[in-house]
Amino acid sequence: MTMDCGEVDRVVSDFTGGVKAWGERVEALPDAEPCIAAALTAALDAEDWDRFSLYLAAAGKRPDPSMTGTLCRSLQVETTDVRHEEVLEVMLDIPDPAALPVLGDMVHRHFPWDPHRQIALKALWVIGEIDTPEAHATLRGVVEKESAYLSDWAASALEARW
Repeated sequence: MTMDCGEVDRVVSDFTGGVKAWGERVEALPDAEPCIAAALTAALDAEDWDRFSLYLAAAGKRPDPSMTGTLCRSLQVETTDVRHEEVLEVMLDIPDPAALPVLGDMVHRHFPWDPHRQIALKALWVIGEIDTPEAHATLRGVVEKESAYLSDWAASALEARW
């Protein structure tokens, strides 16, 4: 069954009953992932950050590998309008090896609005969920090249996973 994207948009845009009720309605939508992925992409392309944030929240309820490309593209936008940490939280539920190049880049980037490197740390969390030799190599690179804060976490992930 293919979901009507108009119905998905109606449900995602309706906060009647509060956030908990909204989340339950989004989770109950059958086959909504393609519509959520398409809306995320459209919002990113239009730089409609309010809509992007709304559909990012929906993606958190219905994560799917079809969203990886758009989520990776959003991580490369250098603005506080994109909530990078929230994007990475969604990506934790989509451990897609295709995201490794962007995630590795996120570990090494320094954002002026992120002095404590929380974006880099969350990128490491996502890398730690990807069970491939490439992810392992990325974590090893962090151990060798990054600050103690990040390299200690990467070393712990390596010990736990491999």
